Amino acid sequence: MTIPRRKSGWPIAAFSLTGIALLLGLFPNAPRQLAYEPNACGLIPLLSCHWTHWSYDHLLWSSGTFGVLAVMCERFNRKQFLVCLAFSIPLIPWAATRFTSSPVAYAGLSGLDSALFALLGVQVAVRTVRSNAWGWFACCTIFPILFTAKLAYESVAHQTVFVAPSADFIPVPTAHLFGALIGFATGVLFPRASDLKQTAYGWRGPTRST
Repeated sequence: MTIPRRKSGWPIAAFSLTGIALLLGLFPNAPRQLAYEPNACGLIPLLSCHWTHWSYDHLLWSSGTFGVLAVMCERFNRKQFLVCLAFSIPLIPWAATRFTSSPVAYAGLSGLDSALFALLGVQVAVRTVRSNAWGWFACCTIFPILFTAKLAYESVAHQTVFVAPSADFIPVPTAHLFGALIGFATGVLFPRASDLKQTAYGWRGPTRST
């Protein structure tokens, strides 16, 4: 049994955006200049804060996760991928600094990682359901459960799950939750024509081997 997917060429946007984060990682003082402050004005901090990180460990986990998820989402559906980023990039840092008890400067790709994780979940769910690949669908239900558990842990323990604890930064579950909501909404509200017709663009249903 295979999950159907549509071929969409090289994920140029995913590679390019991941490269920006890695390039900025070469400049240790970048977060001081590019992070989004609670009282920041203008679009530049909203756009730049995602691509800079507080530590190399932060950079490794966030950019690595972003690279994998971005490639998969763009390969599945480039339009949804770009729409998701267009909404997530300005809204996540704004929410992270407005809906937290102790607003702090925001930086890193983790909010976008959450958005793409949710988007990918919707993309896979749509394809498995329409192809009657219920085994894959059942397996995928574990991921939102794990994501919810991760948010709960970060909210209670005030520590990250993957990045090593550091005095330089604290997790911002609000950004992750807001990102996941945007990713889910994008997958549901912005379907492509190929999502509505299983036979379009060379889609294949599940296959069986003997």
